[in-house]
Amino acid sequence: MSNPTELELRKIFLSIAQGYSTSIYESKTVFIKHFNLFDQQKLDDAYEIKLQKLIKQGIQTKEELLQELIEQGKWSAEKESEIQNKENFLKNLIKTKESLILPSQIEQLKDKIEKEKKVVEELREEKTSLLSNSAESFASRYLNDENVFNSFFSDAQLKNTLFTREEFDELDRKEIYSLVRIYNKELGSISLSNIKHLALSGLFSNYFNVSEESPYKIFDKKPLDLTFYQLNLITYCKIFKSIFKNIPDIPDDIRDNPDELLELIGSSKKTKEKIEKIKKAAQSGKQSRAQSIVGATKKDLEKIGGENSSVMSPQQFLKSKGKTSFSLLDGDFNV
Repeated sequence: MSNPTELELRKIFLSIAQGYSTSIYESKTVFIKHFNLFDQQKLDDAYEIKLQKLIKQGIQTKEELLQELIEQGKWSAEKESEIQNKENFLKNLIKTKESLILPSQIEQLKDKIEKEKKVVEELREEKTSLLSNSAESFASRYLNDENVFNSFFSDAQLKNTLFTREEFDELDRKEIYSLVRIYNKELGSISLSNIKHLALSGLFSNYFNVSEESPYKIFDKKPLDLTFYQLNLITYCKIFKSIFKNIPDIPDDIRDNPDELLELIGSSKKTKEKIEKIKKAAQSGKQSRAQSIVGATKKDLEKIGGENSSVMSPQQFLKSKGKTSFSLLDGDFNV
């Protein structure tokens, strides 16, 4: 995915600052509200009320329907266990990635994580498709309509919904789907990825710098009235400023990459500690044990601040220990 242009970021920033996005519906300008905590609570309450009403009407819950599907042989406890195992495996992969310090190893694990995510998503989708007639699924579809009704306004002050309740209830599904497409198109551009890029850019950080002690004042709101987009933008800007302040010698090729900068938070301290141990051990004459980072490439060492002489492949490491398998090593990774 390509990075957003400055023009795109400026448009996103303007929408976030205003608290709404704009579009055209039936030749009229419409205003799509960005939600805050109170708006979300309103929707959560609507979902719960609808869910309880459906259950009282005798609609099966997901748990009840799932049990019935297992009894009918359309689903199985083994499938349920497979999803759980795959999810746990994915969590462990993510945890492992967070413990790594070498960029090349992190990149390799990223690819594996993405593949496992797809596997988990496919299994979840298979299960979800079988539960489409549960009370929770019906309540979720109702909630989607409520989201549309509460999002579209006819004025920039967000005082008048585009439809009255009666008008909205009379809309057919085709008209509602048209509104959903507009909603997804306009708000889809304010993705978390684009918010990170905006937080890293001067477009927002210049405003942040003059209101750093109370950044919510940028949007002229009380903290609890901030939209989720505004809150995320402030939060990520704070994080990036902290990274640049506390992590020295950030490589030029990642200074404009928000995701790689965020990875530095977890890896920088571990990397620094590892390098310091190597240097201290080398100074004390323990070079045979301390002059290497197993599996590091020269490019890895350039990024983390090590020396080229510290490169040692896993195979070389095993050979240096007189062993042929990592399973035979006991504490040999310590320096």
